[in-house]
Amino acid sequence: MHAILSQPAIENSNTNAVLVTVLTRTDGQAAGKTFRLDGDSVSKSVVAHTGQYHAVTVNLDGDTPLAILDAYRRLVESLTPAQSIILGHAPDAGGQPYRILPVALLAKRIGVTIDKAGGFHLLDGQLTCARLKANFRPSRLLLFDYDFVERMPAQWLALDEQGRWDLFIDACPEFAGAARLTIPSGSARVLKPDGQPLKAGAAAGSHTYIVLNRALSTDELDATRTRLEVRLWTRGLGFIRPSASGAA
Repeated sequence: MHAILSQPAIENSNTNAVLVTVLTRTDGQAAGKTFRLDGDSVSKSVVAHTGQYHAVTVNLDGDTPLAILDAYRRLVESLTPAQSIILGHAPDAGGQPYRILPVALLAKRIGVTIDKAGGFHLLDGQLTCARLKANFRPSRLLLFDYDFVERMPAQWLALDEQGRWDLFIDACPEFAGAARLTIPSGSARVLKPDGQPLKAGAAAGSHTYIVLNRALSTDELDATRTRLEVRLWTRGLGFIRPSASGAA
C-alpha cells in the first residue's frame, strides 16, 4: 500500500495523543469491503456493520501531527481483512478491551428495547456495547474521502491528489498548512495480474487524513461537513450524484 505523507509549511502545535479503536470481527466475516478482480473489472461486496467485534482502544502518540499520521499509517498497514478502524474511542470503556454486539442482539440479551441499549453492559463477564454513535467520541483525525463519480466537475477530473488538495484549500483556506496523510481507497489498491493498479489518476479514490488541534463532537462534525458542502457549492465544485434508486 502506498501512502503520501505531506510535511506542513506551518506545524500544528497540539501534540495530545489521538485515540482510535481497532475492531476485530469475531463472526468469521470480513470487517470491511472485499474486491474480486475479473479481467479489467472489479466487483465489490460490503458486509453489514451489524457484526460482532472485539474492540481495543489504540493511542496514536506522537510529538507532531506528522508523527501521529505516521503512527496511523503503520496501524492501517498492520490490519487484517477481519479488522477495521473507528476514528474515535469509547470513553466509558476506560481504556479496556471490550465486545461489540449488534444493537438488536444486545437489547435482547439484556432484556430491554433497542432504544434503551446504549452505553456499556457487563454481559457474560465481558464489557459489552453496541456500535452506536453515542458510545463513541471522535478523535482528532479528520477524514476527507475522495471517490470518482461520472458527473464530477471537470475541475476535479483533471487533477491528481495534490491538485485536488490545492483546489480544496483554495475553497477552504482554514486547512492550509495542515499535515496530511493520503492513502489510496480500497478499490484503488486492487492490482492487475501484471502488478499495475486497476484504477489510476482521477478514477482512483483516496482517503486523506489531517490532525485537528482538538477533537470535535459529533454535532460539530456534522455542522462542519455542512459548512464545507456549502463552501464547495458556492465555488462551483458541488454536483448531484443520483443514488442507485434514482434519487438525488
